[in-house]
Amino acid sequence: MKLLHTADWHLGLRLYKKDISEEHSRFFEWLLELISTRNIDVLMISGDVFDQANPTHEARSLYYHFLLQLISIPCKVIITGGNHDSPGVLNAPRDLLKKLDIHIVGNLPEDMEEELVPIKDKDGKTIALVLAVPYLRDPDIHALTRDREYEDKRAQVRDAIR
Repeated sequence: MKLLHTADWHLGLRLYKKDISEEHSRFFEWLLELISTRNIDVLMISGDVFDQANPTHEARSLYYHFLLQLISIPCKVIITGGNHDSPGVLNAPRDLLKKLDIHIVGNLPEDMEEELVPIKDKDGKTIALVLAVPYLRDPDIHALTRDREYEDKRAQVRDAIR
């Protein structure tokens, strides 16, 4: 199994007030070529997908255009949200994208099973499991440790992540 991991795309980012969507487009062209030529089985995208919680139309279009191009390549895609990403923005098309073998975890789901993504071989046999953990926000951490009391915030965060 060949796995490729990317992180911190920050679509919509501007550098010194300069739009860099053209650079992102070129990166996506290169990435698609790499996935195709190297026969990558799994692409993991660990947020930040977007530069801000409410991305521009242009940033969203670039993102969906890239995902649309991935459909023609037999590659499982797993996307987790980062601290700049809005879970609602990432999760909105989740059910539709899951049908296209694109698995999105924008925030910590109520059912932890949703974080487990099976990777199957050509015969449909599960050969690996990916635990797709998004950026943990304060409410997520409190929910995971709700039955315990802590004096030390770092201990609470460590226990929640564990």
